[in-house]
Amino acid sequence: MSELSQHGAIRSVLVVDNDPGVCTFMQVLLEKHGMKVRTAEDGLQALTVLDSFDPDVMFIDLVMPNISGDKLGQVLRSHSRFDNTYLIVLSAISSEQEIDYLSWGFDACIAKGPFKAQGEVVMSVVSKLGTEITRTRPGGVYGVENLYKREITRELLSTKRHFELILGNMGESIVETNEHGRVVFVNPAAATLLGKTEEEILSADLYSLFQKRSGERIRSAVEAAVAGAPVSPVLVEHAGRIVSVQALTVTDEGVVSVVIIGTDVTETRKAEAALLEAHSKLETRVQERTAELAAANESLRLEIDHRSTLEQKLRASLYEKEVMLDEIHHRVKNNMQVISSLMALNAGRLTDPDCRAIIDDMRRRIHSLSMVHDRLYQSDDLSAVDAQDYFRRLLDNLVGSLAGDDKEITTDIDARGVGLPIHVAVPCALMTNEIVTNSLKHAFTGRQSGTIRVTMAQKPDSSLTLIVEDDGVGMPESVDPAAPATLGLRIVKVLARQVGATVKLRRTGGTRFRFDIPPEPHGSEPMEISSE
Repeated sequence: MSELSQHGAIRSVLVVDNDPGVCTFMQVLLEKHGMKVRTAEDGLQALTVLDSFDPDVMFIDLVMPNISGDKLGQVLRSHSRFDNTYLIVLSAISSEQEIDYLSWGFDACIAKGPFKAQGEVVMSVVSKLGTEITRTRPGGVYGVENLYKREITRELLSTKRHFELILGNMGESIVETNEHGRVVFVNPAAATLLGKTEEEILSADLYSLFQKRSGERIRSAVEAAVAGAPVSPVLVEHAGRIVSVQALTVTDEGVVSVVIIGTDVTETRKAEAALLEAHSKLETRVQERTAELAAANESLRLEIDHRSTLEQKLRASLYEKEVMLDEIHHRVKNNMQVISSLMALNAGRLTDPDCRAIIDDMRRRIHSLSMVHDRLYQSDDLSAVDAQDYFRRLLDNLVGSLAGDDKEITTDIDARGVGLPIHVAVPCALMTNEIVTNSLKHAFTGRQSGTIRVTMAQKPDSSLTLIVEDDGVGMPESVDPAAPATLGLRIVKVLARQVGATVKLRRTGGTRFRFDIPPEPHGSEPMEISSE
């Protein structure tokens, strides 16, 4: 028996390696030095052995199926039972990859190499346990000098790192078990879903991690997958979540492993349930709304029939009124022409020029009114008169009858687009008639030519502005429009008051009357004429 075993430092050892040759070599080597040795071919079997065996040291291979060496180290360190047990990692990839053995809970690392050289390194490390290598002062990586880098191993390690990165960041839960349901791999998403640490899950019975009903459903899916039957995903409940579970099998050299992929479909199922509920409510609402619309349509149909009947009656009544109003305007115009003709016949008998002039003025006023009704009679709109057309005809008639052949009087009309309401048309016609008549009689005395301008504009609020002006000699200061002595200016004042107009007078550069007419008359207050 060796000196080491005589001192009793190391009495029992567990060797975990999926290579039977390594296990046999290590067992012979260590038993030769008086140690009790047990072996296991992978991490899962090691945990089974440890149920009845308490070793002082464990030599654990790094790359193994069914719980790799790094995961096994983390599982062991999560149990206080192994706080004083030395863990030594055996690695054949020490030359290709830096071994972070401390983060996995190991105390040292031995690089796998030729058996003779490896045996010397193993015994050297064993001799240092408890002295140079302790639980508070780990050793390093031993025996690297006996290895050389292998390119194919480096490529496999790179591939392994890529797969670990992908699996570690997947949203789906990935669990691998052996054919008996013992967990040998779990990714972070699965650990989060199960509500346990990776160390608590590894080597556990998969079905025991779920409630009984869910566990049985998963077991059935796994057994069907192992039997080679086509398996569809099954839905299970766990911790208030709904998970879709798919079982897949992998066979490697006759050994069957099962990969379970779990997808959390809780929100999807809630959305589907909400959608179904909303759809049901919508269907109910559509039926109710359809019934409401049918009733509304029937009511609307009856209302349309009733309104159609009323509309036909209104159209007939409107047509009668239009015909009547048209006839009224026609008769008023004809009656005014009759009155004008009678006045002309009587004027022919008069010998007094002043009397004849008064009769002529009256005829012109009647003619101005007659033109309003004539324009309405010929218009498509019986409620308004085309201002541009009316003022043009009015001024042509006045200039033709008063200007004489010895004067050249030019007229300028700007009232395009203005429709004179009937209640304003007559007053505006008479005011314009009086002012233009006065201009033709007095504004161009001693002159052979002149201009009379009539402008009318309509504002957005329907108010009107009427401007009648000439470029004659101007109204004398002795004439006061606010207290007129002549009949014509008195008529202007009365009519302006009738339509509520504000009147402004300018005497320079000719005579200019401006009437600002509101949409509705303000009342019967005395009208004031101010200078502009």
